[in-house]
Amino acid sequence: MDTMPDMEIHRNNLTAIKNLLSKIKEADVWCAWGNTIEKRKYLYDLLLGNTAKGIDSIISLFNTNYHFKAYGSTVKGCPKHPLVISNDDKLKDLAEIGLMELNNKILAI
Repeated sequence: MDTMPDMEIHRNNLTAIKNLLSKIKEADVWCAWGNTIEKRKYLYDLLLGNTAKGIDSIISLFNTNYHFKAYGSTVKGCPKHPLVISNDDKLKDLAEIGLMELNNKILAI
């Protein structure tokens, strides 16, 4: 992955997500980025936004009819990536798996 976001791709992604969400009014949203978001800080900005850098949040596109869930959390407090989940893991609300801070950030956007 690059070390800096491509804002044209990000804007195109936002448009594609908006179009999809216009057709799907309610759903569970699987969070599964693992610790990569800590290694590539720009991913955090793309996900949650950064007004100082003029980056719109992907999360802000979702309304309260969407429920953010994960199959568990990493030791560093990120939603587990699909490569590290087991067959026994169950999709749960972020707050249920100890990701209350992330859950609150998402709700505040």
